[in-house]
Amino acid sequence: MEETTPELVEGLRNISIDLAILALPLRHKEFELFPLRTEPLFAVLPNHHPRAAQKSISLKELRGEPFVMLRDGHCFRDLSLAACVHARVTPRIAFESGQFSSLLGMVAAGVGVTLVPEMAIDKNVDCRYIRIGDVERHAPS
Repeated sequence: MEETTPELVEGLRNISIDLAILALPLRHKEFELFPLRTEPLFAVLPNHHPRAAQKSISLKELRGEPFVMLRDGHCFRDLSLAACVHARVTPRIAFESGQFSSLLGMVAAGVGVTLVPEMAIDKNVDCRYIRIGDVERHAPS
């Protein structure tokens, strides 16, 4: 099942699920954690964006852009916001969703930009995926 981090954590606590795959860091210390993979972060831009031809991008270059982000409760939202805080970027959130696919569709439609881990890249969506060069942390998944 696909669910938000709080729902998955609760499922682990009440033993309705045996295992959850989540983005780290996880603040709940009562669980045993095993990192599976570390992924680079990518900015997703509409193809017509002025920076769409760049090979890499810094988060600072996205200051002032409207962002489309995962809604509260998704662990990757917290990771994205932490990366923005580290880069001293305050995202202006134009749209929120519970699915990466919806975010990519909104970027393709020109609603805003977003951040995704490598595993969320969908080459079938008409967007430009640019590796973020100024983020020290990568997205564990």
